[in-house]
Amino acid sequence: MILVMVGALSVHAAVISVDFTGEFPPPVLAPTDVAGVVPAANWNSFAGRSGSPSGVLLDQSGAATTATLSYFANNDVKLTLPGSPTTTEKLFAGYNDSATNGSVGFTVSNIPYAVYDLYVYVTADNPNRRGFVTTSEAGTPDYYYSTASGLPNSFIEITSTGVGYTVGGNYARFQGLTDSSQAVTLSGLSSWSGIAGFQIQESVPEPGRAALLAMAALLGITVRRRRGVV
Repeated sequence: MILVMVGALSVHAAVISVDFTGEFPPPVLAPTDVAGVVPAANWNSFAGRSGSPSGVLLDQSGAATTATLSYFANNDVKLTLPGSPTTTEKLFAGYNDSATNGSVGFTVSNIPYAVYDLYVYVTADNPNRRGFVTTSEAGTPDYYYSTASGLPNSFIEITSTGVGYTVGGNYARFQGLTDSSQAVTLSGLSSWSGIAGFQIQESVPEPGRAALLAMAALLGITVRRRRGVV
């Protein structure tokens, strides 16, 4: 019975995914492409260095959310894709760029989740491009990176928060956020790095052991009653 209840109580967190395609016409990621540290389909794709799209963002199922987006950059860039690119390479191939010691960023408003994690994807056209990523929510750290060479085909979390740089790091994770709007800024400390995209994943607490046992016991009582055994 417990196994049955675990399946019945399992939950799936919602995810909003955005790909900045740079100079590539969107979408680079097809609706069925699954990409990201949080594997998801139905990426929202936007080209150009700045914009305020009129519609709302979609989640991983293709359903409309309440979230809206605006973004800015000094430049938009595209990197050369191989003949048969992976979805990770597609994600990082286009990006909005900070230019020389500049900044690039985005604001998401009306985020529909009470608690969520934010993943920000960072890339550059050359190695050793340095900078840091920050959010508007109070108490969150700044994450410092130094880019690797070549088009990324794997994910390396940026963990440095002011002492040195995470070499090769290509995504920053901000956990347990609660603000209904987030303004994210990448500040370049050398030239030409930027933001390739981001994901917002709803935080859904796992059912506690006590709740599982209680529900399993309740199910057992219900089954016995249906069989005429009290």
